[in-house]
Amino acid sequence: MSINICYEDIFPSHIRLLMQGGREGRIPEVMFNLTDDSWYGDTVEPMEHLALASFRAIEHRRFLVRSTPTGISAIVDPVGRVERRTGQWTPETLTGVVSLLQGRTIYALWGDVIGWVCAVAVLIAAGVAVYRRRTEKRRK
Repeated sequence: MSINICYEDIFPSHIRLLMQGGREGRIPEVMFNLTDDSWYGDTVEPMEHLALASFRAIEHRRFLVRSTPTGISAIVDPVGRVERRTGQWTPETLTGVVSLLQGRTIYALWGDVIGWVCAVAVLIAAGVAVYRRRTEKRRK
């Protein structure tokens, strides 16, 4: 299992590093986040924190179990759906079943490379479009 604390779960590169399996190369089969969202007070921030954390489940196709005494504890499935959750600032016990999953996603292997390749491709396409438009205007 991969265990991260508090706001570490919103940093993709940090979780990606944890999901590489350390020295032994044992790829985690489930992710756990232990956090205390009390410093947010009774605001929308704990829900935002949960929403941001759910992207890590999607990126790695793993269940994410979040435990917090004051925010929103939840079980997030590998496609980012919140299967079960508690309320905010309510004393509740959350139980559920998570599957231990294996395998690696493209994101786990390559990280943000695909995003950067897409960004460069868009810039090249925009540059080609501008170049063609200017060339056509000069011909007329």
